[in-house]
Amino acid sequence: MAACGLGATADAPADSGGIEPEVGRDPENSVATIATGQLKDPDFRLQAASFSLEGDAVWLSGTHGRYAVAGPTPSEKSGETDWVIGQILDREGDQLLEFRDIAALSAKQAVLLAAGEGAASRIYTTHDRGSTWSLSWKGSEQVTSEPPAKSVFLDCMDFWDAQRGLVFGDTVDDRLYVLGTQDGGETWQRLESTPAARPSEGGFAASGDCLITAREGWGGIVTGAGPQPRIVVTADYGQTWTWHDLPLPNGDTGGAFSLAVDDRDPTGSAWFVAGGDLGAMTGFQANVIASRDQGASWDTLGVLPFEGPVYGLAVDYRNGPGQERVVVVGPGGAAGSVDGGKTFESWLDEAHWSVALGVDGKGWMVGPEARVTGFALVAR
Repeated sequence: MAACGLGATADAPADSGGIEPEVGRDPENSVATIATGQLKDPDFRLQAASFSLEGDAVWLSGTHGRYAVAGPTPSEKSGETDWVIGQILDREGDQLLEFRDIAALSAKQAVLLAAGEGAASRIYTTHDRGSTWSLSWKGSEQVTSEPPAKSVFLDCMDFWDAQRGLVFGDTVDDRLYVLGTQDGGETWQRLESTPAARPSEGGFAASGDCLITAREGWGGIVTGAGPQPRIVVTADYGQTWTWHDLPLPNGDTGGAFSLAVDDRDPTGSAWFVAGGDLGAMTGFQANVIASRDQGASWDTLGVLPFEGPVYGLAVDYRNGPGQERVVVVGPGGAAGSVDGGKTFESWLDEAHWSVALGVDGKGWMVGPEARVTGFALVAR
């Protein structure tokens, strides 16, 4: 066992045996080449994937306190790569933490977000590729001063750079709950600038993409579980916020789960949002929307070739407006589009929770049973 700081232990990452490929193939639609497999010890669900800021590593996070790190892209031989796999346990009772998001700041530095009620919501940091972890933030059992009592529940996280980042959680004291850091996740403070919350409004800790950041202080949060989903946007590192309603399912189980913008030009590019209704896991639905006027209006995109909601979303903007390559994943499978989401073609039937896309068009999708799918978008 490797020593870890502040009440956590981590399995020594000696098991770097990598993924065991099941299949490597080119889909007939030639959108991407795909190779899928499992990490060793597949008795957990992978929830999120993140490329490092320099693109020299990819980090994964999941249930049972698990995380993994490897080089950025699969090799040419059926997507195989070597993963260093580790685990963080709670010394106060061997609680199996739910790492719903991870921010990869470098090949050695990462920030893990655990979701759960009260003290189960936590943030950990590492500077040595996961050999040791420090607990930098832990939710309290009760944070509201007036009844009914409510606990913190963290949902997602993203960073502008190696120092500045945000975390989004479910509503506390009638305001959207956002934490900010200026020191790489070592300390966190609640932002007082966030707008008032709507009744029961919060986030979905599905893929780690309900909050994303982009250059020049842009940040976006997508919400749900209330009367109307919305996107809440800052252009000044969280000092001020604006918002727009989203045409996605509402109610306790409905809303927006994932957001994508072009990091190079967040105010000039299309904004893509995906979601759905956790109460409608069957049926082929149009659960992806896009705005080309900074959220003022939204178009509902094509019906998806897999059933149920979309948990994760990634977009390649290199081909220009209307030609964006869109990748979506959910419990029903994975699909891709080469025409900005007007039409989608099926990639896989296996469930995936999250997708991360590198600047070179190569990426990773992750999901239940420690499933790891590497893909490379085909130039068109």
